[in-house]
Amino acid sequence: MKDKWIVGNEEDGCNLWGIGYFPPAFSRDFPHYAKLPPMWNFIEFCRDHIRLIVPSRLWSRNGNAIVQRVVRRPGYFAEQKRQVIKAARALYEFSRQAKEIDFFTLSDHDLGTLFFNHDQLVYRMLGYGLISTLTEVPHALFTRHVENFISHRVEILGLKSSPVEYMHTLSSVTLFSEQRKESLSLLRLLAAAQKDQNFLSILKNKKIVSEKTLRNFPGFARLVESHVKNFSWVYYGYNGPAFGNDRVISELRRLLRQGIDPKQILHKADIEQKNVARNIKIRERVLKFTPKEKQLLAAFRDTIDMKLVRKDALTYSFFAMERAVRELARRAGITFKQAQFIVPGEHRLVLSGEMSKMKETLARRIKYCVYVYVDDKPKILTGNRARAFVKKYYKEEKLGDVSELAGQVACVGKTRGRVKIVNVPSDMKKMKIGDILVSIATTPEIVPAMKVAGAIVAERGGVTSHAAIVSRELKVPCVIGTKIATKVFKDGDIVEVDAYKGIVRKI
Repeated sequence: MKDKWIVGNEEDGCNLWGIGYFPPAFSRDFPHYAKLPPMWNFIEFCRDHIRLIVPSRLWSRNGNAIVQRVVRRPGYFAEQKRQVIKAARALYEFSRQAKEIDFFTLSDHDLGTLFFNHDQLVYRMLGYGLISTLTEVPHALFTRHVENFISHRVEILGLKSSPVEYMHTLSSVTLFSEQRKESLSLLRLLAAAQKDQNFLSILKNKKIVSEKTLRNFPGFARLVESHVKNFSWVYYGYNGPAFGNDRVISELRRLLRQGIDPKQILHKADIEQKNVARNIKIRERVLKFTPKEKQLLAAFRDTIDMKLVRKDALTYSFFAMERAVRELARRAGITFKQAQFIVPGEHRLVLSGEMSKMKETLARRIKYCVYVYVDDKPKILTGNRARAFVKKYYKEEKLGDVSELAGQVACVGKTRGRVKIVNVPSDMKKMKIGDILVSIATTPEIVPAMKVAGAIVAERGGVTSHAAIVSRELKVPCVIGTKIATKVFKDGDIVEVDAYKGIVRKI
């Protein structure tokens, strides 16, 4: 408790149910699978905004222990990746079955058991998945190790290209996220729409495209319906909702406004994906990697793959369980929003009537609370007790006069533009093509805004973060880990983003 407590992660658009898996996973499941001490932490929750607050030295010590484990045995993360994929597949299968259940017909006991089974699958996946996460949160320990290693090799060999460029290629994403697949599917939809001039003229018109209008183009309507069926959940996040036909039409119109040639981009994306492995091998030869050094960089890429697999499986499970949450809310006489603030482990208590004054309790949680997991039990403080707890362990750092920030390069490039702070979907309407998107930590829900950004700047996260992964897929310059970007910059500021040096400067 004498350790310095810091913000390990920060995010908007959350609920206590989804975030509530992480304190137990860090304190109980992670130690079991990693064979390391528990990762003490607590979550401060204020109106959909969360801060994960952690003891700095403890997390650094355990994070460094994992990095050294990987350095000694680079295949270690490949083993964890296999376990994460296995656990994610089990969660997907459970979620697909859950989507077919008529929850209304289940007994309270069976509905409670369903939530319990979902919890166990999530904890297993997180127990393995958070091992690699600890090497990046809150300190980018593995990233810095790899960056230093590559910089040293570039210097010794006297190479002309910068270490950042080598790092960019050697950490290329080897898996397509579900969001990436959705983006490519949209491009194929646009290519199909361009073959029908009548429908294309409707798309260019600002009038709302109704279901009736779509039915006049049955071939294209089937394509839209298939797209929604396959991908409606990919931006669900913690709160939802899933998207429908209206969002698909809106995105197609955005692509048209940008003057995009879908066939050209699809062809380029196909070539780039085929060349990922080839480009990695070329860089490895130039840097004269030994077999063990190649494994080390493969382990680094595994951390990114694990994050993608874990995030997609978790998102799909929340999407699939939405009707179960609504049914629980109906039986308990509470709102869907309130039901999302029941933490894992409490659902059976709610259904059995063991939670007293539940409505008042959940209302206080939504307003402000702190979630701590101790002695294998969740402890949730609200109101003044919660504020006193945070004040005891965490001290806010004061900001001086700052006009330039340094962070990590996630995707190379350099540009200037106007700042738009985007943390939640309602902020996206501010974005115009070429604006600089500045966020605490990007989430799946704000990907449409990321697609039009000239550059992306995030306060939180390392190379395995959502901002880093998506920026690379979009080929948008990105600087992450700036810590205070949303506090230093405001809407309308003109900034220069140098994503070669990792510098963001107010002009």
